[in-house]
Amino acid sequence: STSYVPDARAAARVGPYPTKEGNFIGAQVWHSDQEYFQHPAWFTSIRLDRIPRDPATGEVLPCGDTMLADMSVAWEDLPEAEKEFFRRLKCVFDFSVAYPRYRQRAEAERPGPGARERFAELCRLFPPIERPLVRRHPVTGKLALKACPTFVSHVVGKTQEETNEILQRVARLCEVPEYQLRLQWGSEEDIVIFDNYLLCHRVVADFYDLPPESRLIHNITTK
Repeated sequence: STSYVPDARAAARVGPYPTKEGNFIGAQVWHSDQEYFQHPAWFTSIRLDRIPRDPATGEVLPCGDTMLADMSVAWEDLPEAEKEFFRRLKCVFDFSVAYPRYRQRAEAERPGPGARERFAELCRLFPPIERPLVRRHPVTGKLALKACPTFVSHVVGKTQEETNEILQRVARLCEVPEYQLRLQWGSEEDIVIFDNYLLCHRVVADFYDLPPESRLIHNITTK
């Protein structure tokens, strides 16, 4: 789940995971932050607030790492024919794809108090936005592949099946070891800052067997 840190509205709480109900771990799909905003995040700053520890000894456990993938290098390695194909594509980013529970609550047979109003307000604040699948970095000029199933509803002019194939292709590129950095967290208060325009990231969800709410991060993004 994602909420905001009290008295620090710019800082999002991601977790704590695994959840008490459903044993769920979020953010395990490759993504870049806030792609559904009018202006997507440029820099992401992640601070570890709670680290998984051995319940018996209190020792830090080697799990819950953060994976980073450089999508500018992924772009550079593509064959020219595939580059030409991707250059023509545009994606529609939609908050309701990332957070389907708001739509589900609003469209339920018996929606909870304020569910429909809340969904309508979020639709007003975050209307679907169309962006190129291949984007140029505003400083370096490097091109990067920017599309993920977490936020994209569809690729313009493509069927849902074709959209899924395109998104899966980009996601598979994230899994190439040569494009990756695996960040192992050492202790609470560790901080990492990275360029959201070039990188995708995800959590390694290898701590389902730990007590609920073992891992919590605070996330701040800048435009």
